[in-house]
Amino acid sequence: PCAKLLDLIVGKEQQSILDRRDLRALIQQNCERGEQQPCSGKKRGNSAKRGKAGGVALGQIDHDETRLVVSALDFCSQTASSCLRGLNEVFMLDEDEPVNDSLLTRVRKAGYSRVPIYSEHRSNILGVLLTKDLVGVGVRPDQTLKHWARSRSDQARTENAAALSRLTPWW
Repeated sequence: PCAKLLDLIVGKEQQSILDRRDLRALIQQNCERGEQQPCSGKKRGNSAKRGKAGGVALGQIDHDETRLVVSALDFCSQTASSCLRGLNEVFMLDEDEPVNDSLLTRVRKAGYSRVPIYSEHRSNILGVLLTKDLVGVGVRPDQTLKHWARSRSDQARTENAAALSRLTPWW
């Protein structure tokens, strides 16, 4: 009864509902304020940042957490087309390229763990090369990628079946 009377006199409490843009701005503002004033007091977590003097105090959000939350809030507005690349922009290899120093250097500099392999034209993708399979491979200018992969597959088949299961043949 008293609560209803107070609601009539004072009015009901308005719930503040933040939209994504406001919540994003509030989180970023909190992080910026935390970076300007070094944290003190009880530390939390096991990360290196939190273990150092001037780390993040309990209840505060550090820079990495802010980036994660802001990215999660922005994720709903992402479209698939904004994340995709055209075939002309993708790093690919032709199956008929020789396994030479130039090829191994290009793959290493590209920095990808998986490289699409195509035949004749880029839209004819045959499969994916796991770049970790190139570790320890020497220059073999007399072998193309296709022949190298087949010889690896044959070798794995004779050595053990488990090694065969991790290969990704594309022929």
